[in-house]
Amino acid sequence: MTGSGSPQLRHVLVLDDPQGRRALILDAATYSLGRDPQNSIPLQSSSISRQHALLLRVPASSGYRYRILDGNAEGKRSTNGIRLNGIPCTSQDLEDGDLIEFGPDTKARYYRREMTEEEIGRYAESLEYRSIKASTVSLKSTDLFGDKRDRVLLLQPREYQRSGVLRPGIPHPVLGLIFQNQCYYCERLLGTDLEEAIEQCRSRLEHPLEEREFCLLVQDDYGYRLALHQPQLVAVAYDSFLATTCQQMRRDIRVEDRRWRLRKFEKCFVGSDAVTWLAGHFQISRPEAVQVGQECLQRRLFLHVLEEQNFADEGYYYRFREDGGPEERVVG
Repeated sequence: MTGSGSPQLRHVLVLDDPQGRRALILDAATYSLGRDPQNSIPLQSSSISRQHALLLRVPASSGYRYRILDGNAEGKRSTNGIRLNGIPCTSQDLEDGDLIEFGPDTKARYYRREMTEEEIGRYAESLEYRSIKASTVSLKSTDLFGDKRDRVLLLQPREYQRSGVLRPGIPHPVLGLIFQNQCYYCERLLGTDLEEAIEQCRSRLEHPLEEREFCLLVQDDYGYRLALHQPQLVAVAYDSFLATTCQQMRRDIRVEDRRWRLRKFEKCFVGSDAVTWLAGHFQISRPEAVQVGQECLQRRLFLHVLEEQNFADEGYYYRFREDGGPEERVVG
């Protein structure tokens, strides 16, 4: 057991609201903050939503840190939002000294420092703070990562590297990612409800045929996606992955001469056809397929026939790099 005189990395939230000023020592996996007294950290202000924000414990290079999320576990944003160091924020990992504003009369400052128990006591006393031990309540919406048996890590895009992945028995690479030098393949979108996504991840971990230490829950603009690890996975550089994807798509979709406004465009395809192929090939949503297609276009693996449009789920014409470049617009 670590003695009271040994420094440890402490996570402290110094909270100011109409009730007063107090310091909370953070160590639980999840905290809910809001006007509802059932929250693990109640905020005493009429300008605060009933479920205003979440604090989630996430892995870091040394131990863990906390991430602030606007809204509740179902993804419903708070009425007035939150500001981090003066900037509107929906989700952000906290750094030592960050100022979180929940409303005009409610704010908090986060500290992540090496401190002994004695130093914490002196620090709290010198600032006239009331130091308390915060703990999560038994609300289903806040108890996301509390049990050590729940091995689900929530990641944001900046925390991993996008990649293609070769899976055993599948001839073509699939969408994947690299996290802490480990390779993962991305499965289906689990939706936009964080609580439901967590439950689906737990079900996978508890499956008798699934022997996994943990799984990743990846957050992006479209919701939450499950990412799984297998020892046999082989990573493919993302640029190479996209190039291979376009080669496959070129073989499968209709590439032919087409006409628009009495003008002939040779060897081109329709954007909406490509979206259908990408969505089916990778089992992703159409908006996600548009994002993948736009990344291909940005690498000039294909282009709009007049180089006037981004990639879209529309009837625009595009041409693969192997079939020629864009044409000049004819001014009539």
